[in-house]
Amino acid sequence: MARGVAAAGVQPAACADDGQADHRRRSLLLSLAAAAAGVAALRPPPATAAEAAFSSSSTSSTPTFTSPTRGYSLLPPPAWAPSSKAGADAFWTGPGRGATLGVVVLPVRLADLAGAGGLGVVGDRLLAAERAKDGTLGVVLTSAAEVSGRPDATAAASASAFAPSYRYEYVLATSRAFKTVVTSVAVARGNLFIITGMAPCEGGSKAAAAAVGGEGGLAAASCSSPLLLEVRAAVDSFAVAP
Repeated sequence: MARGVAAAGVQPAACADDGQADHRRRSLLLSLAAAAAGVAALRPPPATAAEAAFSSSSTSSTPTFTSPTRGYSLLPPPAWAPSSKAGADAFWTGPGRGATLGVVVLPVRLADLAGAGGLGVVGDRLLAAERAKDGTLGVVLTSAAEVSGRPDATAAASASAFAPSYRYEYVLATSRAFKTVVTSVAVARGNLFIITGMAPCEGGSKAAAAAVGGEGGLAAASCSSPLLLEVRAAVDSFAVAP
């Protein structure tokens, strides 16, 4: 189940005791920004008993990808090929150029997403990381929501079996491409989990990206792709053991 929340600004610390919480919040946000920028992979920590026991089932005929050492699962699009990328715990490439799906897992000193500052703060930092990349012409957030569990699970199962997450979708124009990005982040067992899917827009060429005229034009630009539905379904199937 998802609940949309308006973006919120960062509030100043009320007292000195907030310093530790602010430090944990900055740790997660910096990890998120680093993951978005494509940092090198970190060595996975030893699996816990809970992670090893975690599994997920689905009514779909698509095979479920499950990471017993990390404690997450998802349903990758059936025609997408498993691949690899520096910094990614799992990675797939789609049939279209620029169509990708990847999972990054990073250690953080946070118990849950609430310590990161909320849906709006995490989303703002995510977009800031995109804007800071070389070649970015513009990025516009199209949706943001708090997700209490996986959509194909019952409400009771979602509350107990899956960690809550923040889901974002935004349109991104760079000097090389024009695409939609769908991403979801969760915190569990001392780790930050990020799944990101990218689908090229129709006419997603350098010329099309440049023609949007910055973020003002990007907000009004249409971005459609048959692969986008597959990316959304894969990200929405992402489940992290609490």
